[in-house]
Amino acid sequence: MGVEYVEFDIRRSADGLFVVHHDERIGRSGPRIAELNHAELCAGAGYEVPTMVNVLALLAPARSRTWISRTPATRSTPSRSHWTPSARTHLWRARRVTTRSLRSGRSNPKVQTALSLGQRLRGHTRPRARPRPREDCSIRRMVHSGCRWVIINHLLVTGGLLRNCTARGIGVMVWTVNDPRRVRKYLTDNRIDVVVTDRPELALSIRAALPS
Repeated sequence: MGVEYVEFDIRRSADGLFVVHHDERIGRSGPRIAELNHAELCAGAGYEVPTMVNVLALLAPARSRTWISRTPATRSTPSRSHWTPSARTHLWRARRVTTRSLRSGRSNPKVQTALSLGQRLRGHTRPRARPRPREDCSIRRMVHSGCRWVIINHLLVTGGLLRNCTARGIGVMVWTVNDPRRVRKYLTDNRIDVVVTDRPELALSIRAALPS
C-alpha cells in the first residue's frame, strides 16, 4: 500500500506465544486468548492467527515501521516478566512498542515507546467526549513516562495538547481516524506525526491530493 507504519495488537496465548489479535476473547463471549493454546485459538477463530514473530518477519523486507500495541492490562496481555529473550530480540528489531505503563520509555533505550491515551473512550461517539477521571492526559504524565511518543485517541486531540508535545519533542500518533474530514485535518497538521486509520487507501489518496 505504501504506508509508513503498521500497527497491531498482541496477546499472549496459554502456550506462551505472542499472537496478533485485537480482543481479549474470541468473539464477544468466547474464551479468553490466555486460556487457549495457539492451535485451539486458530480453531476457535476459524483462521490461522498469526504470531508476532511471523508478522515481524513478513514486514521485515518492507519499508514500513512497526508499532506493537500492548493492550490494556488483562490476563492475556504480556507483562514485562513474560518477555523471553527471543521476544525481546524481535521487539528491539521492531523498535516501537505502544504501552499504557508509566516509565516504560526508560526500560530499554533501543526501543521507542509510545504512551497510549484514551483507551477507555472506546465506543464513545460524542465529539466532545473526555476521558474518565482515572485517565490522566496531562503533559506531566507524558514527560514522566519517559516515552518519546504518545498515541492519542482522536477524541482527545486538542490544540493545547499538540502544542505541549511539540514543545517537548514528543512525537504524536492519532488513532483511529476513519472519517475523511478528520483524516484530511490531521494529515495537514504539522504537529501530528502519524495518523492511524483502518482506511489506509483513503488516507493515502487524500494525502496524494494535498498541495505539495
